[in-house]
Amino acid sequence: MQLICRAGHRCAPRPIDLKEGQGLCPVCARRSPRSAEAKFLARVAAFDAQLAPGARYVNAHTPVQLICQQGHQCAPRPVSLKQGQRPCLACNRSDSRKAV
Repeated sequence: MQLICRAGHRCAPRPIDLKEGQGLCPVCARRSPRSAEAKFLARVAAFDAQLAPGARYVNAHTPVQLICQQGHQCAPRPVSLKQGQRPCLACNRSDSRKAV
């Protein structure tokens, strides 16, 4: 069933979403795939990394090919960046060796 929320967004809420209190509209509830992708890209930029050619965001748990600031190829899961992990394992290993 298609609805229009108070902000004018078209949405099709599932009964379970309403039952669990997630609201009608994923955009207003900040659960939309577009807003998740935008947040991920902002986190990538904050680490001075960039998407590898042809890479794209799928969802929070699917690895995305990136190039870190040192030029390493890496494929972190978006949820890992959200949890504060750095995108590149090679850079993480070299930083931990320097700290010892």
